[in-house]
Amino acid sequence: MRLTVDFETTNFSKGSALDKRNRIVMVSWVCDDGEVCHFHGNIMDCPPFFQAVEQAEQIVAFNAKFEMLWFLRLGIDIDAFVWHDPMLAERVLKGNRRPGFSMEAVALRYGWDTKDAMIDAMMKAGVCPSQMPVNRLISRCNRDVRVTRSMHCALTHNIKVAEQTHLYRNRCEFAVVLAHIEHEGMILDSSRVQNAYKTHATLLGQLDEQLVKITGGINLNSPDQKAHFLYGKKGLGFPEKRANYGKKQILRNKPSKQFPKGRPKTDKATVAWLATVAETDNQKLFLGLLARRAKTNAALTKNLEFFQGVCKERQGKFHAQFSQVIAATHRLTSSGIPIQFEMFDKKKSVQFQNMPRIFKSLFKAPKGYKIAEIDASQLEFRVAAFVGDDPQARKDILDPDFDAHVFSASKIHGCEYRQLLNEYRDKDHPNHKRAKQWRREAKEHTFKPLYGGKMGSDGEMAYYREFNERYSALAATQETWVSEVQRTGELDTPWGMHFSWDTYTKPNGMLMDAGTHKPVGPQIYNYPVQNLATAEIVPIAITSLYRRCKEAGLDVKFVNTIHDSVIVYFLDDGPTEVALRKFASEAFTTDVYAHLEMLYGIKFDVPLGMEMVAGDHWSEGEEWVYDDVTNGGQNG
Repeated sequence: MRLTVDFETTNFSKGSALDKRNRIVMVSWVCDDGEVCHFHGNIMDCPPFFQAVEQAEQIVAFNAKFEMLWFLRLGIDIDAFVWHDPMLAERVLKGNRRPGFSMEAVALRYGWDTKDAMIDAMMKAGVCPSQMPVNRLISRCNRDVRVTRSMHCALTHNIKVAEQTHLYRNRCEFAVVLAHIEHEGMILDSSRVQNAYKTHATLLGQLDEQLVKITGGINLNSPDQKAHFLYGKKGLGFPEKRANYGKKQILRNKPSKQFPKGRPKTDKATVAWLATVAETDNQKLFLGLLARRAKTNAALTKNLEFFQGVCKERQGKFHAQFSQVIAATHRLTSSGIPIQFEMFDKKKSVQFQNMPRIFKSLFKAPKGYKIAEIDASQLEFRVAAFVGDDPQARKDILDPDFDAHVFSASKIHGCEYRQLLNEYRDKDHPNHKRAKQWRREAKEHTFKPLYGGKMGSDGEMAYYREFNERYSALAATQETWVSEVQRTGELDTPWGMHFSWDTYTKPNGMLMDAGTHKPVGPQIYNYPVQNLATAEIVPIAITSLYRRCKEAGLDVKFVNTIHDSVIVYFLDDGPTEVALRKFASEAFTTDVYAHLEMLYGIKFDVPLGMEMVAGDHWSEGEEWVYDDVTNGGQNG
């Protein structure tokens, strides 16, 4: 039986089940093609709804993860059902287009009406559904259920016609795991948070003292004072930036009393440019201090203050929030859930996916557990080798002495590859820590050429050129994609994803996006690689790992996912870690191959691998590696 359901809830944190202040105000549901039922009041007093849930095999809901989280809060096993979400179906059908994926936006595109002017106005005004006219709310909720059922039938039909059912099911099944992740949350180590906060606060004070000394105590938040200091003869004497066109006039802001010819620019981008032309020791010292202060202040205000609030007022635990409908490549995105702490005036939030690496170790496992991060090895590089059918890339992947990140680091730093590789692999080498740091820092540049990256430092640009020369078959494939989009405006992948752009060509031959007027080449270069790697393969692997752990009865809790990795808590009893390693190696390799061949119709013949780091804190502990290149695991 197929159950279509819609909850109306109180509106704290947009009605999230994770906010304990919320409750379900009413529910509407319909079984298969029957009549819509509803209940307004305490849902625990509605046996017919729970009876319908018990009989259901499939559940349909728009933005189904919202309902999944409420099911978890009600104690219902969301793994017992096949879930359907018309929002995700529409996302697949639209490819990289983002016309809006709210229920109202999707319904209007297909001719369904979900509007109730009065209820809509009250919703937008922030009126809680619990305070809305009951009959109007019931009517609205019932209509939403009918429209959701119609959407499901129509959009799954369209998905089938477009031969994209495998893409749609991958997203729906992954949404279930995401609901578990959001429901579980992560735990901060209070003592480590406090130490990190004190360290950064002390450093900020020291940097402020040094800036006062070098500037004479000017207010750096004052554009006029900052301009006088940066460009004045009594200050640092920087040259002003000029336009790179026409008569190359000086670029300035609007005139002010102190600068009648226009105030010199002091914005972030201009200061970054000044760093490239700094010559004197004072110029370099000031900009270095300013950059360190900005980084330190951001760490305090964007992360550590939030962490402090969580530790002091939320028992050290907070939750992730993910979206499957934002990124054009269909990879996952994350946003923070704003929290109002008593110790701060404004709400604060932190999102999980762009967590600065230095703060990972602030997260700990619960008592009796360990925390593990399981990471797909060099996934985008291996996917690029597959989609570009590049012989050199395939050769490098099969070469146990080739490390893509060490390779990029060696080019960036102008050192010999073999020497840097030896330093990285030999933990007793005096330069091991430096080599490890260089490799870690190079990761953000290793795959930049995949999306047309060309600009950077001299060392970075040297690496980008070397990448395109080394992997010429991949570069040629990407150019054929650009030519196809230039010719048709569309690009179809062998696994069923459809991308499209509105473009025009400049006189110099560069293909431009007609909407943004920016070069579209980097998107065309990147979308197929990023989509297959992080929007298809990673969800397949994580979902498979989740199922393997559950079927085996392992005490493993999924708590986060970042691009090509998953973070879990697991019972610290020895055998659980052994089983988790085994399941992770199978999920990230064998299961991916089988799934892609059976449902996607592609034989992925580039070997995959995974790395796992497990310990008491995130990113700390023993590293374990499994790679199909060597057909086995090794302790790293």
